[in-house]
Amino acid sequence: MTSGTFSSVATNGEVTGKVAGSATVRYTITGAGVGCPSIATKTFTVNALPTVAAITGTTSVCVGSSTTLANVTTGGTWSSSNTATATVNASTGAVTGVNAGTVTITYTVTNANGCTNTSTATVTVNALPTVA
Repeated sequence: MTSGTFSSVATNGEVTGKVAGSATVRYTITGAGVGCPSIATKTFTVNALPTVAAITGTTSVCVGSSTTLANVTTGGTWSSSNTATATVNASTGAVTGVNAGTVTITYTVTNANGCTNTSTATVTVNALPTVA
């Protein structure tokens, strides 16, 4: 039986948090040959995810050129879903086009409780024009 801020407790005992706060999980064992049920309780704390603002900046760049993305949430790191298309400086958000295509740039923030949240932006890398 669960109460409080958990969305579920799986049959294997895995607890899934739903809302920040604390809740008590109560586990009761009953069965044939057991005179009295055995009950165990455990209180869990669900920590809040950090709030991460939307990524801002120009989301298109040419191959070989750079643009800088920004986020007003401090303390995060930047990453690229495909460095063959675009790289991003982990601390500054400077995106450099490598090959034409689209890439997801992610800004990840971890709070003091170790909880992580992200904001993403799709960046289009445009090919350079062909000179005849």
